Amino acid sequence: MKILLPTQCLATQCLATRFGVAWDRYLDAVHNLGGAGSGAAVGCGALALLLGLIFISPVGALLIKTLGWLVTILGVLMIMMGIVVWISESRHHGG
Repeated sequence: MKILLPTQCLATQCLATRFGVAWDRYLDAVHNLGGAGSGAAVGCGALALLLGLIFISPVGALLIKTLGWLVTILGVLMIMMGIVVWISESRHHGG
């Protein structure tokens, strides 16, 4: 049984050409990943798979809600700090 690299896979070739990426440009991008070589593409794919599985799980929903609350709280704090700076500048400049 012959093991194909991701760059030798016909499905990858079809996807690359379907989305308007010339196959030779795709190969250049994969092979120009420095010392990591095609292992970097495999690592990035594994990371994307892991993140996708986390996001579709209940843990992912909790993480997204937590991130949303943190951004909301950060926004409220930034508004409050902006108001404080605005008031202090208007007092400082005599306005």
